[in-house]
Amino acid sequence: MKRPMTIDDLLALKWVSDPQVSPDGTRVVYVQKVIDRDADTYRSHLWIIPTAGGPAKQFTAGSHGDSLPRWSPDGRSIAFLSERGAPPGEGKKPKQIYVIPADGGEARALTSGDHDPTDLTWSPDGTALVFLGRP
Repeated sequence: MKRPMTIDDLLALKWVSDPQVSPDGTRVVYVQKVIDRDADTYRSHLWIIPTAGGPAKQFTAGSHGDSLPRWSPDGRSIAFLSERGAPPGEGKKPKQIYVIPADGGEARALTSGDHDPTDLTWSPDGTALVFLGRP
């Protein structure tokens, strides 16, 4: 018997976007967005899955939004945008650029300004990141 969709069904939805294949073709990093019912907001984090099959692993976590993952040309790092570090209750802060080792570890901030990046790409040699930003 079919049943009508409920609010709990909607709150359980997960959206997947922006898949990026690693330079060696063995992994895909992507963004998964979910609803945080208690905080009445969305959360987005990076996940990684092997292209040969197997379970996906959550790569970033926290009470913020991560987006726009981009592999470094050598596949050793992932740059991404994040709202992490914004003090709670102070309103929306600009996203910043972070880099994290592709095998896990702590993300480090590369920017701290008011530019609010909207795009991100590595230079071909992996020594620089280029982004668009608006004040």
